[in-house]
Amino acid sequence: MREARFDPNLKYSWQQAVLDAFMEFHLEHMRDKLTAAEEAISERLLQKPTNPHEVDALRDASLALLTLFRESKQKVESTDKEENRIKLCFSRNGPTE
Repeated sequence: MREARFDPNLKYSWQQAVLDAFMEFHLEHMRDKLTAAEEAISERLLQKPTNPHEVDALRDASLALLTLFRESKQKVESTDKEENRIKLCFSRNGPTE
């Protein structure tokens, strides 16, 4: 897993966790990154931000994470189906040498 670094171009500190989730390409690590991003957003919302631009950014990030979660879940399910199909093929025909 890559170590998180703060991107100085980000406006709000919680955005780093969101960026880290989107930059994770390994499905086995993505769940942890998504959880960290959701927690960062939740923690910030509990502080009741008053800046309307930040509130919009929090909402947009939450929706984007939801989309990323759904797409990663579909990718995992698709990969699982392909693995099961291959296993079924081998179990019927036996391994080829």
